[in-house]
Amino acid sequence: MYYQSSSSNITSLTGNTPLIYFDPTFSTPISLFDDNVTLNSTYSSSFLITDSTTLKNLSCTQIKYQYVTQITLFNVVRYISQNLNRFFILPAIILNLCAFYILRRTRMNRSSSIAFYMQILALCDVAFFALRVIFGELSSSTTGKQILSTGLCKFLFLMVNAVNYTTVWLIAAMNADKFLAVCLPLRVSDLLSRKKAYAVVIAVIICSMLVASVHANRTVLKSNGYCWLETPQDEKLVFILDAFVWCFIPFCVISVLNAAIFVALFRARREASQLHESKTSSRKRGELMRK
Repeated sequence: MYYQSSSSNITSLTGNTPLIYFDPTFSTPISLFDDNVTLNSTYSSSFLITDSTTLKNLSCTQIKYQYVTQITLFNVVRYISQNLNRFFILPAIILNLCAFYILRRTRMNRSSSIAFYMQILALCDVAFFALRVIFGELSSSTTGKQILSTGLCKFLFLMVNAVNYTTVWLIAAMNADKFLAVCLPLRVSDLLSRKKAYAVVIAVIICSMLVASVHANRTVLKSNGYCWLETPQDEKLVFILDAFVWCFIPFCVISVLNAAIFVALFRARREASQLHESKTSSRKRGELMRK
C-alpha cells in the first residue's frame, strides 16, 4: 500500500501492511544530524519498510543513517577514512627512505649534525607508520585479536610512544643546533660535531623509552580485544605526561630557541647596518678633508 506525502516527515503508521515512502520532490535543505527532522536530498529517493513495528522502534537518526549508507559517495568516504593507514603506508615508507638515501649521499652528511638528525627523523616516520598499520590490523581483524596479548600491547604502546617522543625532541635538537650556529658561529665545528650528534640521538632515544615505559606498564588487553590503559587514573596520568613531555615542554623549548635566533639575527643585522653607516660617514669625511 502506498502513502504519498509532500512532506519529508514520517509521523504515523496504521496497520501492518508494507509501506513504501516515496517523495520525488525533496528540495528543502535539512540537516542529517537533527533529530527533529527526517530525510531529504536533492534528488528522488524512496524507503521500503515492511513492518510497522520496525518503523516504530527505529529512531529518526537510525532511519537517516540507513538512508545515508545507501549513497555511494558516503560509502567511499567512509571506506577511505577507515583505511587511511593502509593508503598512506606505502608512499610514506618510500618517500622517507628516499629522503634518508638523499641525505646520506649529500656532501654535508659527514660533518653536519642536522643532516644526521633528519636521517633519524625519516627512519622514525617509517617506524611510526609501520607500527600504526600493525596495531590497526591486529586490533581490527579477528585473527589479529587472537594474536594480541597483554605483552604485545605493552610492546606496541612502548614503541609507538617512544617514536613520538623521539621525533619531537629531535626537532628540538635541530633548533638547538641552529641556535648555536647563529649565536656561537666560531665554535660551531666543536659544538656541532657528528660524534656529539650521535650522543644526542642516543640520549633522546633512551629518555623517550623511559618515559614511554610509564605508558606501556599501564597498558593491558581489554575484554573487548583492544589495548588500552587499565584504570581511569592511569588515563589521567598518561594524559598529563603526554601533554608535558610530548607537547608543552618541547613547544616551549622550540619557541624560546627560535625567538633567541630571531633576536640574535635582528641584533646582527642592526650592528651590520650601523657599521656600514659608520664606514660610509668616515669615507665622506675623508673626501671632504681632501678637498
